[in-house]
Amino acid sequence: MTAPTPGLERTATRGLSRRRKPIWANMLSYQSLIIREGHKKMTKQSEQARRLAELYVEQLSDWAKIKTKPLFGAVALYRNDHVFAMTWQGALYFKVDADSRAQYEAGGSQPLGYSSEGEHHALKSYWAVPSEILEDSDKFCEWAERAYKAALTSQRKA
Repeated sequence: MTAPTPGLERTATRGLSRRRKPIWANMLSYQSLIIREGHKKMTKQSEQARRLAELYVEQLSDWAKIKTKPLFGAVALYRNDHVFAMTWQGALYFKVDADSRAQYEAGGSQPLGYSSEGEHHALKSYWAVPSEILEDSDKFCEWAERAYKAALTSQRKA
């Protein structure tokens, strides 16, 4: 009797046959496919957020030195290691506090929102910067300064 070739096993009824993968191995392959496809979508969103962040960093370059880092599909804007803004799904969001939130609400702004497992969530500490502020460089820098101060204040409370 000859030894079976690697990857083949002898079965009582069928003779030599290919080894079957355990069912969990197929599930892992399927999960990795889902993750890869999800990663492509996340990469596209992340790239859009990164480009948008670069644009705002350039516009605020006279105001302060700003660094960016990816953060859960968004891009966080840092000044002196404090996150004061984020770009997410085509918009810029500034950090707000109790005093500044009213101005965002008056400007028709919304908090940063996302969906997870079919539920909608909002980060009430980051609100979309109204378009009229983005169009006025002086106001844009003023609102950025206010967002930076809100970031400083919230870190002191934590």
